[in-house]
Amino acid sequence: MDSPEREQLILCQAELRSVQLENRKLHREIKRHKKMLDMSVTTFEMTSSINKTIMDEMAEFEKYLKWVLANSEEMTLFFDENEKLVIVSESFLRFYKIQTKAQIIGKSATQLLHDRGNQQVTEYLMLALNEMRKNKRAVETMIKSLQGYYLLVRLVPLSTTGNEFMYSMSDVTGLVRLRDEAIAAKESAIRSDKIKSGFLSHMNHEVWTPLNAITDMAQTGQQAQDVNKKESCLKKIEESSKLLLGIIDDILDLSNIESDKLMLKVGVVDLPKLISNVVDGIEQQVQEKKLNLSITIDPALPKFIYADGKRLFQVFMNLLSNAVKFTSLYGNVGLSVKKLADLNRKITLRCVISDDGIGISKEAQKTLFRAFEQTDNSISSKSGGTGLELVIAKRIVELMGGTVWLESEEGKGSKFYFEIVVEEMVAEETH
Repeated sequence: MDSPEREQLILCQAELRSVQLENRKLHREIKRHKKMLDMSVTTFEMTSSINKTIMDEMAEFEKYLKWVLANSEEMTLFFDENEKLVIVSESFLRFYKIQTKAQIIGKSATQLLHDRGNQQVTEYLMLALNEMRKNKRAVETMIKSLQGYYLLVRLVPLSTTGNEFMYSMSDVTGLVRLRDEAIAAKESAIRSDKIKSGFLSHMNHEVWTPLNAITDMAQTGQQAQDVNKKESCLKKIEESSKLLLGIIDDILDLSNIESDKLMLKVGVVDLPKLISNVVDGIEQQVQEKKLNLSITIDPALPKFIYADGKRLFQVFMNLLSNAVKFTSLYGNVGLSVKKLADLNRKITLRCVISDDGIGISKEAQKTLFRAFEQTDNSISSKSGGTGLELVIAKRIVELMGGTVWLESEEGKGSKFYFEIVVEEMVAEETH
């Protein structure tokens, strides 16, 4: 092979090697780019999967958020970075009777607060809002709206600036009322304990007074030589014993009433005779104070009725004794018994006990029939008695299915009314 051809062959071989080298470089570059492309595809697929997961989670979260905003009783509002309302719960719309969200979406917090409350409430909430922005933490407070609702308000920042925030309100009116009722019940219990303590102290005095009289008169009677002196002591012992027995009876009756153990024993009652016995029973007290006792009996009253005669007698005596007790010397006391209605042997009786005594103020009337309380302790102490007569009479009448009320004015006397429905006993049943 001559020299030119040999050189040509060497050049061709060099070019071929160069082409092969470039081809190998290109092949490596293609492989690199393919690898990068594969990585990009994988990354894209991963990103797409992540985005889909995020989108699914956001959709799920949005679904739950919508459900909460639609059904939660807590009123919730979300404000954006410009402090404009963007989301509001249905409960807020219902509470303030707002027809559509469009009426308030886009309003500022200040506008909403001003529209829904008075100036004082608005200023108070704005102070809370400023505190939330300043300290970058949630603020909780309670307010009372113009409508009388108690609202627990929470302000929660949603960004570092505090411009984006959540404003929620809960109607806690029921809880506040329960709290107030519990406080009132506690105060009432404390007051009741004080009243009962005062009552027990008063009862202690009422019991010991006749008991001391009995003891003293017994000792005096034993030592007395004069017969008249002994008889005087025995008479005072008898009077004190009756007084003590009456006090014990009142206390036992009240105890039975308070424990719902007072029972009625219904039987045949001779009504005219019962009223006559009441008049006889009160006669001595009337004579001692030289009172004028007027009796008015409806001639249409039945002779026999079905009732608890002992308790009905007690009601008459308690109310009449109270009238006599608070009527001055030479005063007037009245008893009236009238038939109001008669339907199928069911007769409505209205009984009125009146006096022209000291009367009762409107304020005192509020506690007149409450156990353990008397209208005026000083007057009661002077007049004697436990102060339970009216309480017991009222409870007995109510146990009979009746009602008790009064009309009174200070210095002009009182009228106590009670009405009960009793069954008339017909003539055939008397045989």
